[in-house]
Amino acid sequence: MYHWTKRKIKSKYEKVKKDVSNYLEQVIKEEKTPHDIALGFAVGAFIGILPTPGVSVALAILAIFIWKRLNKVAIFAGIAVFNPFVNIPIIYYAHLLGGLLIPPVFPPDTPYGYVVHLLNTSARILAGSIITATLLSIASYFIVKRITSNYFAMKKTKKLISL
Repeated sequence: MYHWTKRKIKSKYEKVKKDVSNYLEQVIKEEKTPHDIALGFAVGAFIGILPTPGVSVALAILAIFIWKRLNKVAIFAGIAVFNPFVNIPIIYYAHLLGGLLIPPVFPPDTPYGYVVHLLNTSARILAGSIITATLLSIASYFIVKRITSNYFAMKKTKKLISL
């Protein structure tokens, strides 16, 4: 019984692995323009910068379902670039920026005063993160678009030369 179950699990695992591999091959081979790739990276960067650890992948999958033309690999690359380790200084500066928009609230001296302080700090971080994410996403769009445009132009030139 044990060997039968182990074999069945292994065959299911191999099937899932093959399906995922085929899907990733299909995604990588998709013909996308530099705009699609850059936009996908920018959306991924925006999601990656937001202080939502653990929810980033779900947001990326939602973005993929909403915007079909986005490059799926580029979205996850954008999230990977702005990982939690890179986000530590970004969140600090986002908190400072959010502090300029939302003034600090000094909680009342009640048993729930810490909740008021926590909500205020969270709002400051979120407001600053949205502004920071927007600015960095716009910058990353233009950088990635330029890189991919140059890459496609170079690739096209090499094809012409080899003919």
